[in-house]
Amino acid sequence: MGADTVIRAGRPADAQQLAALATQVFLHTDATQGVSAAISGHVLVEFTVEKFQALLNSETTMIFVAEERAHLVGYARVDSAAQRCSKIGTAQFVLGGERHENHVLVASDPRATAQVAD
Repeated sequence: MGADTVIRAGRPADAQQLAALATQVFLHTDATQGVSAAISGHVLVEFTVEKFQALLNSETTMIFVAEERAHLVGYARVDSAAQRCSKIGTAQFVLGGERHENHVLVASDPRATAQVAD
């Protein structure tokens, strides 16, 4: 991310860009051998404008976005229903000529309050 990157809370108006960004990142990291029926089904069901609008309006989920010159370049989803999270893996991808790494976290108890484990 560059010097002019702004991190801010997501807004309902970001839903369309978030759906497109999530699709772009998912396809870039998980469809390296092409797009299977499973991958296309997942993308078309999970990364919709409506799902992001619901997340952005949720009382238990917070979405932060990284924005550069009116373009979303990343986002983070924080679910306050998770007490502790465990890192189960990483995914690397190249976007805009830069290498990025995503950390995949899983909540151990989805009914408790948020705390991220070391």
